[in-house]
Amino acid sequence: MRDPQRGHSWRGARQSYIERHLGDARLSPQSIAVAHHISPRQLYKLFAEEHQPVAEWIRTRRLQRCRHDLADPTLAARPVAAIAARWGFASATHFNRLFKHAYGMPPGQYRLMHAQHTAARHLLLLLV
Repeated sequence: MRDPQRGHSWRGARQSYIERHLGDARLSPQSIAVAHHISPRQLYKLFAEEHQPVAEWIRTRRLQRCRHDLADPTLAARPVAAIAARWGFASATHFNRLFKHAYGMPPGQYRLMHAQHTAARHLLLLLV
């Protein structure tokens, strides 16, 4: 869908806005609608055209960002709850449940597994 007032795609504008605000726990369909000068109903309709509710899209992107940070060795000392909070999850318990549902394991286990795989790859490189 084109945004005639701005001359670029609504999808690109929406995604860009959401990406820039993922760390804000207050990011919501309402705040997105206000920022784009549309009603929440219009926002929901636009997301319905893409077959993914707006809140689900936000949650998915936040989980992806958390997963990326959990796999980053430079962030290994940062607590899981701090990573979750960085990407807008206000509750560590809620984040743990969502992460496990999305990726099949708790975030701490994912981090450990990824660290072990990374260490094994480095060891193999040293042996070669």
